Amino acid sequence: MENFVEGLGISAICIIVVFATLLLLSFLINILKSILGPKKKEKSLQQVQTTLKSPSSLAGNDDEELAAVIAAAITAYEESK
Repeated sequence: MENFVEGLGISAICIIVVFATLLLLSFLINILKSILGPKKKEKSLQQVQTTLKSPSSLAGNDDEELAAVIAAAITAYEESK
């Protein structure tokens, strides 16, 4: 019975250590996301704006402009993944 109680205590300590480590990793990932994330989004926004500007100056047709908008939206969606 004494070994069983000691085993439960060790198991509880191990579970606490594992969850504390996971929590620490979660905080670390969120911090890195906030530091590294906005730069990538700014680039994609600039690329979408240049993509929208260049075909619209050449296009006199609404279909071409619609195709440019759809292409820019797909590009922005793929880069945000």
